[in-house]
Amino acid sequence: MAELRYSINVTVDGCCDHRVGVVSDDFHLHHANNFKRADGLTFGRITYLFAGLSDVVDLEPVDRSELEAGHAIQTYRPKDLASR
Repeated sequence: MAELRYSINVTVDGCCDHRVGVVSDDFHLHHANNFKRADGLTFGRITYLFAGLSDVVDLEPVDRSELEAGHAIQTYRPKDLASR
């Protein structure tokens, strides 16, 4: 199964809006590099990533890094794939 990358802007107070927050060069570079690695892109005004799943996906954090302007980049994987 191919890797799925999902990105969403969430502020510390829980606001999910791409029009708020601090934007920096390293933030744009991080996401530009993600685009370069992508095999395909899905764009939409409203995307329900987990809609249609029959079960809850139990995620495990595997990495966390911070960019210069304070953005936190967190990486997760499904727990059932952790043993592979």
